[in-house]
Amino acid sequence: MIGILEKFGIGLSALCMIHCIATPITLVFFGGISHAHDSHLLFDVLILTSAAIVMLLSILNSEIRSNSLKVIGLGLSFFGLSFFVPSPFNHLLFVLGSLIWFYVHFRNLRSHNANHLA
Repeated sequence: MIGILEKFGIGLSALCMIHCIATPITLVFFGGISHAHDSHLLFDVLILTSAAIVMLLSILNSEIRSNSLKVIGLGLSFFGLSFFVPSPFNHLLFVLGSLIWFYVHFRNLRSHNANHLA
């Protein structure tokens, strides 16, 4: 089960990174679409909630060292801070948080696969 969770977490993190890189670029090319802010905020909350649930399940189903928990907390801090920072900086914080969580999922998946092959 941990392999599936980690792969799903990697996918969510990648989706979040792509969204947070593409949104400011799209808004620049298409102008400030009035409804874009509300739907963007909703997507941010949904993707962050989904990613947090997957990360929690991943933590509960694997052997996470305290160092990993600190790294996960750093990613969560970037996500949380992004809601209080103006655009485009909030997107950069989301990308950083997503990169961190992507790394943790990737490392956990690699560790899981190495343990199963050994």
